[in-house]
This record gives sequence, structure tokens and C-alpha cells, in this order.
Amino acid sequence: MLSIKDLSMSYDGKVVFENVNWEVGEGEIGLVSGATGSGKTSLLYSIVGFVGKYVEAKVNGKILVNGMKPEEALKKGLIYYVPQEPINSFIGYDVCTELSWKNPDLKLFNEIIRELGLEKILHRDVFTLSGGEAQKVAIGFALLGGYRIVLFDEPLSNLDHESRKKFIEQLKLLREKNVTVIIAEHRTEYLKNITNTTLEFYSEKKRAPEPTINLFKKNVQNKLVKTTNLSYAYEQGNQALKNVNIEINSGEVVSFVGPNGSGKSTMAKLIIGLLSSKGLSVNAKTKGFMLQTPELQFLQDTVVSEVLYESRDKKIADESINFFGLENKRERLPHSLSRGERVRLALASALAKDPELYILDEPTEGQDQYGLSTLVNVLKYIKDFGSSAIIITQEEEFARAVSDRVYQFNNGEVYES
Repeated sequence: MLSIKDLSMSYDGKVVFENVNWEVGEGEIGLVSGATGSGKTSLLYSIVGFVGKYVEAKVNGKILVNGMKPEEALKKGLIYYVPQEPINSFIGYDVCTELSWKNPDLKLFNEIIRELGLEKILHRDVFTLSGGEAQKVAIGFALLGGYRIVLFDEPLSNLDHESRKKFIEQLKLLREKNVTVIIAEHRTEYLKNITNTTLEFYSEKKRAPEPTINLFKKNVQNKLVKTTNLSYAYEQGNQALKNVNIEINSGEVVSFVGPNGSGKSTMAKLIIGLLSSKGLSVNAKTKGFMLQTPELQFLQDTVVSEVLYESRDKKIADESINFFGLENKRERLPHSLSRGERVRLALASALAKDPELYILDEPTEGQDQYGLSTLVNVLKYIKDFGSSAIIITQEEEFARAVSDRVYQFNNGEVYES
């Protein structure tokens, strides 16, 4: 089904990977693993036929999908690419429309809905779906669309532990239908028992840097954030938060943990100011934030201009870019970066702003061990200057390792744990 021979790729003269050779058969699951920025997403772009059409890069070598070039296979509807944020690829306004627009076969539709357990969310707006729900919809669309090869880019990054296990089970449904699956992912421990073949990109192991950026010492109020019986419901009637009482003080790291759809990101948006509700007091004069989908906050056309846009000082901007390992990607379009690199760019922009309060929604997504260690170091560093940070994450072990306090979210209810 997929044949890659002597494949090499470079961006702006910089080599991404060289001499890749790989075969994945019909109905098999292939895993592409490696560190953040090692070339996993770039390989998927090559397989799906995006290079030259949507992505500017130089490619040498040969790729065949079902015996034809990627562009031809894409035109014939054989390939389906699921990006790191599946919602970005949806065109239907609700789940039912998204699933049925390509194939209106009612019998097959009902069969897939039942097999994936999508009955309860059929009429939901696609933009209200959790990460796990969006992945299920993408799998359903792949099955209904009759695609022969499906590519998933970092599919586990948006999912909590239980949703990751469910996703693995759903992959088996694709395999049973003889669909070839290619997964780019660095969380290989979840996938080792289901994959037939693995292509690993190696990169030099580096020690996470210690920050030396000249930040301002903060002299802020003790209570930066306080909620009193805060509740929030979306227009569709979905009660996201119920009678929440939390406090966040200056100079501390606080984490929000909980499963997909538990209200963590809603709380973050309220604190940032993207949503509003009674019962919330935010006393921080300056805020730096990272959205769960960081590309939605990018406004500039290069990495360096994006960081400079937020920064009070060019030197701090340059130091932030270097600290997060983006020095070789300064002129790259932010949206062309890998998921992990886009997260690091959003973190660099927040750090360059040097705010009193950081709100970071899923900053561990797409990060390898080097990226996680870098994040730990910067959280310790900003505390020394009096800043506070709110970490929204599904990685509870990470949260407890870096936080002064942890708030547990579950079905809109919140308690300190």
C-alpha cells in the first residue's frame, strides 16, 4: 500500500531527513516515531501529497501509495490526513453533517455510528468536541469515506489516559476494514502492541538548557486569581463549570488536571478574558498565554516576528527563541512548524512578554523528554522573578511534579487534590 524509497527532504536548504526507506502493507498499522521536530510531520506531508502544493520544501526520492504518486492518490480519494488538531480539518457544522457529507449511505452511516459510539454527539457543534470525541469523528469519517490509507499526526497529544486507550481500540476497527494506518507519535508506549512496522527518526540527545533571560522582578498582589462560586454554561446549554472556588497567589505554579471535557480549558479562557462570568477576579496586570490550539493565536508570518510582537525587548525575544530551541527556524512560517514546535513558539512568545501571570493550556502536548525538561526549567525560573503560572494538562504526574497546588476538574466540578 505504501512504499518509500530513498526519500530526502529539506526546508530552505536545511535537511529534515535523508534516505528514508519504508514499506507498509495493506491493512497494516505503521508508526513513525522520534523527537519533536525530527521530521515526523514532514514525512506525513510528503505521503499525503502536500509538499509542493501547500508546503514549500525540496523532496528527492520516491513515494508510491497503492502504486501511484501521492498527488494522484489524493485526487482519487484514497488518502485521508488527520492533523494534530482534527477539528481544523472538519467542514461540517455538526457531527452528523461532518460524517455524512462525503458518503450519504444511511446503512453504513448507522453501522459506523454504532461501532464508534457516536450516537450521543451526532448533533453537537464540531467546535465543542473534546480531543477524544474529535478523533472518533475523524475515524468515522475515514471509514465512511472509503479511504484506503489514513494518516494520524500526533493523535494522542489531545487525549487523556482513558481516551488514549479507547483510541487504540478504535484503530483496530480501521484495521479490520483493511485500511492502512500511518501514525506519527512520540508516545510509543501506547502503540507498541498494535503496530506492524516502525520508522524511527533519530536526533541528537541534548540536555535541556537552564534559562538566563533577564526578566523583571515582579512586585504584585498576593492573590492574582480568585473565583467565588463561579459557574459557566455555553449557549448550547452545556454546563462547563459549577460553583468553582479557586485561588492562585503570586509566585506559584498551579495546575488544572482532569479528563477531556471536564472544564479545564473553559476555566483558562475565563482567566485569559476570552470568556466572561461573574464570580471571577483577576488582578494580574500582564498575562501571557498559550491556547490549546496555539496556531489560533499566531498573528505574524515568521517565528521571530511572532515572538517580537509579544516582547517588550528584542534581546529577551532572541533569548526566548534560543531557549526553546527555535533558533534555526526564525524565518519559518509559524503554521508550518510541527505541533511540538508550535507549542514551543507559543511558550517563547509568552516568556518574551515577561508577564505577571502565565496561562498555559496543554503545554506538554507534542513535547518529547527534552521539551518537557525545558518547560520544567522555565517554570522554576519565572517563579524566582515573582511570576505565577497556571498549567492546564492531562498529564497528572507532570502536574504534581512542577506545581505548588493541583486542582482536579471533573464534569465541571473542581476541588483541590
